[in-house]
Amino acid sequence: MVNKKDFISKISEKSGYTKKDIANVLSAMDDCIFDIVKNEDSVRLLNGIVVGGTHVDTYNKKLPSGEVVEVAEHTRPVFRFSTTFKQALR
Repeated sequence: MVNKKDFISKISEKSGYTKKDIANVLSAMDDCIFDIVKNEDSVRLLNGIVVGGTHVDTYNKKLPSGEVVEVAEHTRPVFRFSTTFKQALR
């Protein structure tokens, strides 16, 4: 897996922008994506990657030990990939 530092370097090389500028943009992008997903909305990124969130009500879950625990209401992240994106990976 490419780490964040190497990812920033690669974008900097391809774009001509400084690593600091790229890091600032990625940080702002993270904040925006988190806010969007928390509000159960979605955003289309790059070339066919959609990141979103869906509301999940409180429910009970049975653990392997047999114990039943309550899982609190939350937003579950959802990722979708376009056919174009999937085909590019083949």
